[in-house]
Amino acid sequence: MVQIVETERITAHITRVPLPLPYDLLSMNSYVIEGQQGLTILDTGEHNEETKAIWQQIIGTRIVEKVVLTHGHGDHLGCANWLRDTYGATIYMFDKTVERMEHLRYGYEHGYYDNLTTKVFATYGVNMPLREISTDKDLRPYIVEPDVVFTTNDLIALGDDMYRVLYTPGHADDHVCFYNEAHETLFLGDHVIEAINPVLLATPYFLNPLGAYLASLEELRTYRVQHALPGHLQIVPDFAARVERLQAHHLKRVAQTYEAVANGHATLEDITVAIYKKARHSTYAQVVAMLHYLVAQHKIQRVETSTFPIFTLLT
Repeated sequence: MVQIVETERITAHITRVPLPLPYDLLSMNSYVIEGQQGLTILDTGEHNEETKAIWQQIIGTRIVEKVVLTHGHGDHLGCANWLRDTYGATIYMFDKTVERMEHLRYGYEHGYYDNLTTKVFATYGVNMPLREISTDKDLRPYIVEPDVVFTTNDLIALGDDMYRVLYTPGHADDHVCFYNEAHETLFLGDHVIEAINPVLLATPYFLNPLGAYLASLEELRTYRVQHALPGHLQIVPDFAARVERLQAHHLKRVAQTYEAVANGHATLEDITVAIYKKARHSTYAQVVAMLHYLVAQHKIQRVETSTFPIFTLLT
């Protein structure tokens, strides 16, 4: 039986489609934008039979012109290949997401999921096993070849309106938002969410996600936004106020991280437990982001040891 999803009409041409997730947030927001050439689908949901059945229900006999992606995480692009194969949609992808796909493909060809954030954890002595393809979900639907590659500041038609591509790294190093000034509409992906704080994910090539995230938040504060459309949960009702809360939250976590280092906690494991009490992927990720930000701000230092680097106050 096909699950009936409750869509939300945002404007005359934009509809929010919450797609089920089997974990954490329980749903991901896709957006269907109607235009004269057909539908534009912004982010696609996970690749599973339930999501595909919902798309068949939503699309019906209409034409799908294009699929546009905010970033390369599986819950946002899992059905992109299927939508192209089934409806002939053209896939639009950010140039940095193309690089992410190359890493994913490399891992697949060598039999594992190449998680760049866990590689950063391993640098600091926290080893989380890579998921084996043989025992995990099939990764092939998540390796997406784009038809069109765009870059920062490009203009892209979403429906019949042109949107500016805004590079907004933090949650991912390949994350973008899309902004239309005339309608004051901002598609946020996972950059700003109303009820939760997006996890900031470092990679070996993107070690200071918090610095990049705070800078992009500061830039977005200059935009007039009436419709703030996130990749999860409800629409953001007051975008400027939410940005201010996010900034304050992260600066509070930075202060807590500095305090933990000042109190003698030196390893990623110890600092994470000191702040969050529990050590798991998301809390390791947040602490790594805070530590690298503090190093970049010359508040603490990274010290090499015979085993793995630790963090101390500047001497």
